[in-house]
Amino acid sequence: MTPTTPAGERANPVEAPRPGTWTRLHPATPLLRGGISVLVVLGILFNQVRDDLVGVVTGGGPGDSARAWGWLQNPVHALWVAGSATVVILVLLGWMWLAWRLSAYRTGADTVEVRGGIVFRTHRSTRYDRIQRVDLDRPFLGRIFGLARVVVGTAHASGGLTIAYLRLDAAAALQAHLLGLARLAREAPAPWQEGPAGAPQGTAVPVAEDRGENLLHQPNGRLLLGMLLSPMGLLSLAILAVGAVALALGRPALGGICLAWGLPFLWGLGSRFFAHGSLELDILRDRDHAHPSAVGGVPAPDGLLTGGDSLRLRRGVLSRMSTTVPAGRIHALELCQPLLWRPLGWWRLRANVAGSSDGDTARAASSTLLAVGTAAEASRVVSALIPGVVDAADPSDAAGSGYSRSPRRVLLLGVVSPRRNGCRILPETEDGRAFGDGSSTLLLRRGTLWRSLSLIPALRVQSVSLSSGPLSRSMGVATLRVQTVPGTARTWLRGMAQPGASRLAHDWEQQALASLAATAVLRDRPKPPADSRR
Repeated sequence: MTPTTPAGERANPVEAPRPGTWTRLHPATPLLRGGISVLVVLGILFNQVRDDLVGVVTGGGPGDSARAWGWLQNPVHALWVAGSATVVILVLLGWMWLAWRLSAYRTGADTVEVRGGIVFRTHRSTRYDRIQRVDLDRPFLGRIFGLARVVVGTAHASGGLTIAYLRLDAAAALQAHLLGLARLAREAPAPWQEGPAGAPQGTAVPVAEDRGENLLHQPNGRLLLGMLLSPMGLLSLAILAVGAVALALGRPALGGICLAWGLPFLWGLGSRFFAHGSLELDILRDRDHAHPSAVGGVPAPDGLLTGGDSLRLRRGVLSRMSTTVPAGRIHALELCQPLLWRPLGWWRLRANVAGSSDGDTARAASSTLLAVGTAAEASRVVSALIPGVVDAADPSDAAGSGYSRSPRRVLLLGVVSPRRNGCRILPETEDGRAFGDGSSTLLLRRGTLWRSLSLIPALRVQSVSLSSGPLSRSMGVATLRVQTVPGTARTWLRGMAQPGASRLAHDWEQQALASLAATAVLRDRPKPPADSRR
């Protein structure tokens, strides 16, 4: 597959920022950050008190427009009004100019810094080895001016920083520059990072190239229909339909109540549509870092992510967000299929991504890799992240061949789908157990009406636990919980038979230890020369 460059982004590498040098933001930054809002508020306030001001100045009553027009025909009075308006505008412009002069960013030896503020000064910095994502956001107003902002995220929601606003090409170059520095900082200290003033003059700074391979594009029509067929969408339509019928029958009270309840639900659906619409998934290749199983840097097949590759998500109808998620930051996947989506064969794909906080709404959106996709599209994304699992997993398989199912007695515990409730390990040994090298993947399947399938690679498992209450213990069942990074993908399964659950928990603990050992060996292994990796 030939690498493609998305529309609106750079086709060639852009010169990276000079290390250690403070760089100012775009001059329109104060206007986009809050200047437009201030002007709108002042306009609304002036419109509200306009009549009273006219009455006070001219000596007439409120709304005496004829007297005000006569008062303004006096050159002195007109000059006074024009001068006052000019002073107010100049003060606002001066404040914005000063805010722009005091706002800047720089990439130092081991941190990226941003400063700003007039009355209350702020100075934030983030170490390169703590960076987990670098996003490129293009709000609606920013897109009008051709500007974007770079959002640097860490494991903690409050540990990152935002650099806003820059020209689109400069923001894209800074994003690639920070991703390259973060990658090098996690692997080994660079030679030029020893000095406090950043890279020496003339030193080549690593900038990741844009090698985008398009994985899929989600149509907006399918997304809108899928949202309307969701429980919230059906509830909104039903409430609005009842309200419309009530208004038509001359029941304004009932109609008003239904509209008051239905419109907020519809507003939520609209917000989700504008946030997840126009989704595009791309694979960003890193040919300098081969797959652990590859020899000499052999490129991976098309559509398959390797250890150094990343998944780029670009979404948003009005405000565009570009999120680059390294393959190693995705710790678990979950495929979901509501009942009304089943005839259409649609699925939703969610992920647990390291560095995405539930409290950060904008960043939490990156945990939804595919809002409404076909089975082929979902399989393509899962196969790129966890090869060799989708064909054997088949979330649509009603029989569930190869799964260890829950006993039927779990119906008493509220598990209404013991036939589909089960787990499986892929690849597995002849006796159904996991391999000891940390290469297996745990599959958790649940749900009859609302189907779901969770996929958890052993390499990302942090711990495994079993829990059971008094009733569960008396029935010989337990709940298996696999701890990964927090996220929207569910990594637990209720109603598992106690002997099988205990054996699985023990095997998966060994898998986690084997994965840690394998990761340490790969990290300490000498890297091949640069010529052999090209």
